[in-house]
Amino acid sequence: MSADRSVGRKQFLQAAFIGSLSLTVVSCIKDPNKTTEAVENFSRWLDATADALAEKHRQLQATQAALTTRQIPNTFTPSPSEEIGTRSISVSDQENLQKIRSVEGGEKIELEKALISYVIKIPRPGTDAVYGVYAIESDGKQKGVGIIENFDCGFEMLEDKNLLGRPVGSDTSPAISGLWKPSVHFEKIGGEIFLEWSAGTIPVITGTSYQLDKNQQTQTCPKDSIFSEAGEWPKNLARATGEIIGSILEGLQEGYFDN
Repeated sequence: MSADRSVGRKQFLQAAFIGSLSLTVVSCIKDPNKTTEAVENFSRWLDATADALAEKHRQLQATQAALTTRQIPNTFTPSPSEEIGTRSISVSDQENLQKIRSVEGGEKIELEKALISYVIKIPRPGTDAVYGVYAIESDGKQKGVGIIENFDCGFEMLEDKNLLGRPVGSDTSPAISGLWKPSVHFEKIGGEIFLEWSAGTIPVITGTSYQLDKNQQTQTCPKDSIFSEAGEWPKNLARATGEIIGSILEGLQEGYFDN
């Protein structure tokens, strides 16, 4: 293992483990006997994820190095509309971005043509926590804008339609099974702002309804939010969760959540 890979993996595990403690405490506070099992499961998931991401990063670097050593003829000329598209974001993305940055905590929000770039499942006692990462396309790249918790219904829709794809890193680490990159647009996603953008962190939305395509009926998600506890603790947990997910995705694409 190279020094760079070792350091990156160490930083990832440190950042993620801090958040894992928060997740474990809030989910096990009513049943302390489950704490040890939860930590062990989460640690195994983190370890597999870190290994897979490090290997993916190495493969990407090797591919980029190979491409720079040979010239590839440019046989593709984009149309004027495509050229404009790579320098700006779509109308729906602009509208969704404005909503996310103006709606306050506790208010309802509806995202149209919402791009779910990643899906993350984190082990918890009883039931796993499932998150969707909402992104926009800017300058031909995906940029993370917010996290949708309570994404279970959206996850099931993608799974039923075989749109999840293979887990990220499954080719290098069969043990990893909690990270996917579907890059699928949902027709509509409804929810409630739990942690607003103005709080200076990654916005967190509690998903309540999902419509994958316009020919499909909207489904509501009956599962309770993992941030449903009273007091300020849930918001601290949401911030910690955002940091975990941010750390994971920064390992795949640097600056993914940069505004």
